[in-house]
Amino acid sequence: MEGLTWGDIHIDTNAHNIIFYITVRKGKTIKHTGTREVVCRDEIFSSIQTLRERFPNRKPTDKLFCLLDGNQTNALTKNFDRALIKADLKESPHGVRTLYSLRHTYITWQLLAGVSIEVLAKQCGTSIAMIEQHYSHVTPKMYSKELSGIDLGKAKQRVKDKKTSGSKQNEARLSELFKEWQASYKQRGCI
Repeated sequence: MEGLTWGDIHIDTNAHNIIFYITVRKGKTIKHTGTREVVCRDEIFSSIQTLRERFPNRKPTDKLFCLLDGNQTNALTKNFDRALIKADLKESPHGVRTLYSLRHTYITWQLLAGVSIEVLAKQCGTSIAMIEQHYSHVTPKMYSKELSGIDLGKAKQRVKDKKTSGSKQNEARLSELFKEWQASYKQRGCI
């Protein structure tokens, strides 16, 4: 995460819809996979928008995660640990939480949402065997309907606030925003 730059973020848009991709160039998994592009969840939108507003003069080579003054930080892990301690979340029933715990959370949530192990292995730059080894506790829940013969129904859809509702006005606003982002990418090489 500390190595991500604004130039590593790419987008595809279609009117009011957007998909974010991040090119991963550094990290533990790169030695096995090489540089790879990962697909981001749609929840990243508001964070990217906030960062764009905070750093209006960004360049493609600028770090995505930096201090308010734009300087680089090498303390991302330490600051995350401090936040966990302050929120009394450092300890869990399964052990100590770390920044790397977010990767485990992501993989677990994706498995529970029905994403195939094969797709998830590619996304995370790991092997199917590694996911099966470390997340076998999730697998039965993934197939609870098939294994139990009982369908408890879909989880309730999360309620979207008025800002993200599917209104025509909001869709038009998003379409314009994404056009601006594409123009920014063409002009400066990053969104």
